[in-house]
Amino acid sequence: MNFYIKKIKLWFNNSTTRDLDFLPNKINVITGDSTTGKSSIIRIIDYCFLSSETDISPKFIGENVKWYGISFCINDKDYVIIRGAITNNDTKKKFYFSDIGLMPENPESNIKDTELKKILSREFGIDSETIFTGSSNIKAGSKISFRYFLWLFCIQRQETLSSGYYLFDKHEETRYKESLSIMKILDWVIGAQTPKNIILKNDIKKLETDLEKLEKRKNIEESNKLKFKELLGDLYLKTKQLNLISQNLYEDGEIVEKLKSLIVNGLGDVETTPSEISILRKKKVEIQLKLRNLNQYLKEDKEYKEYLKTDMDSLFPIKYLKDNFNDLLISNTSSNLIENLENEFEKLQYLTKNTKIGNSLTVDVSKEIKILKKELDEINKKIEQHPDSISKISSEREKYIHLGYVKSKLEDFEDNSEAEKNNELSKSISEKIEEKLNELDENPEFNRLILSFLYDYINKSLITLKIENYVDYKPFYNESTNKIDLINLETKEIIKWQQLGSASIYLYLHLAFFGGLHEFINLEKNNLYVPSFLILDQVSTPYYDQTKKEKKVKRIDDIDINDFSESDRDKLNKALIFLDDFISKFINKKKQFQIILLEHIPQNVWIEEDLNNFHLVDEREFKNGNKLVNPENI
Repeated sequence: MNFYIKKIKLWFNNSTTRDLDFLPNKINVITGDSTTGKSSIIRIIDYCFLSSETDISPKFIGENVKWYGISFCINDKDYVIIRGAITNNDTKKKFYFSDIGLMPENPESNIKDTELKKILSREFGIDSETIFTGSSNIKAGSKISFRYFLWLFCIQRQETLSSGYYLFDKHEETRYKESLSIMKILDWVIGAQTPKNIILKNDIKKLETDLEKLEKRKNIEESNKLKFKELLGDLYLKTKQLNLISQNLYEDGEIVEKLKSLIVNGLGDVETTPSEISILRKKKVEIQLKLRNLNQYLKEDKEYKEYLKTDMDSLFPIKYLKDNFNDLLISNTSSNLIENLENEFEKLQYLTKNTKIGNSLTVDVSKEIKILKKELDEINKKIEQHPDSISKISSEREKYIHLGYVKSKLEDFEDNSEAEKNNELSKSISEKIEEKLNELDENPEFNRLILSFLYDYINKSLITLKIENYVDYKPFYNESTNKIDLINLETKEIIKWQQLGSASIYLYLHLAFFGGLHEFINLEKNNLYVPSFLILDQVSTPYYDQTKKEKKVKRIDDIDINDFSESDRDKLNKALIFLDDFISKFINKKKQFQIILLEHIPQNVWIEEDLNNFHLVDEREFKNGNKLVNPENI
């Protein structure tokens, strides 16, 4: 995709402006001291290209800039985007857009961000097929943002460019990582896969994962059924022993239904048909009741006889008085008293006579008691000898506890209707997989060749840079880590990215990868998605850091380029020459590529090496008080 930045312009609150002009087919260098605003160039470009958040410094820049503007060429069209101050949400939502490249003196908002996003998405090749299949962080069906192409393939911040941890920028944001690992966005831009095929393959992968999970669940359910079948037999026997089921059941379905009925209806659903042991127990209770009544009768009869005997003994002297002293009892009162007592005595004599008759009844009762006791002993023996006697002696509490256990086990069991549902779902998923496989339009051999071509371009870049100790190794892209590993084709030895060591080596790998990638997609091919453009923040970092350690200074600004060791100066020059030659390849093929290089190095470094494709953006450099925001802008 043909793309280059023409100008960055800032409008300040005090009505002054600041312009930075860039050239196509050049390495546009902004160099100078620390904390002068060099790295803010990336943040300003990002902000103008619709970032939802920004890390533009609120001090000096944010508090003084009213509008941020960028003029650029994309697909041979001149566009201008200007965005309001970062100070509040209202100004952040203000956008000016010109599709003829007009940069106004006093910007005014004329477009909504949603409309601007549509325009930019179209220019970056985003269409109905360039969508995400969805992930934990990205909603399925959402369009790929043009910002993914810009950040992943065109921008290398200082913390990334020589990093031993990451190859791509925006490594801290999950959605950017997922666009590489899930959506295989690199395959899109090199042409190894079409967006449609990648989406289909991701859909198939998800469906296959769902099918695998479903099959595992079906296997677990089948295993659980076998275990439940064994458990069901134990539940049935225990329930029968507790006298909750009397009839014999043989089918699993019948047993389950009966157990469910017991759970729903409780003990009220227990069968009333008496078993042998229950009949014996019932008979035992009846005999015990009879014995209790008969023993009570004997006790009361004995007490009654003792009472009669006591009364007879107390009235016996009356008869003696009447027989021997009747003549002495003259008064009517005495005569009446004696007569009444005599009547009572006669009554007692009558009762005593009848009691003698009742003695024979007492004898009969005693015999009956003996008979019943004997019968009770026999019943007790039968109960003790009965095989179910121990297990069937259970309280209602035990029965309810058992029914609770049965309920919990039945709840763990799923019937065949669930299995049928899973079978239908499995069939449906399999059919969807087959449909999507039929939609796939890919040639694995072609895809392999495309990747090999990319590796060839990256390898050519590495040969030019000549990484120490690894000249016999070739690069390959590790999709699982989204990094570059090296392989020695003769020894088959693989060196992982994290094993490579120094910051200088990682710098070379970054340059080789992005140089080789852009040469392949923008020089040899007509790529639709990735701008022919790179921003590199401080290629010299590994060498300044090393010199800072050697000189034991705290600030990079205290280091002169001549303080570099000869080895580090050679490595830096090699990187700069690589970039210069890279631009020359595009110029020679009459194509366009632009690099913006943010640096510390002075202009004489590339002049001494006769690097004609380097262009100093600000002739004063960002030194001696010259910054992105100068005193006259505040």
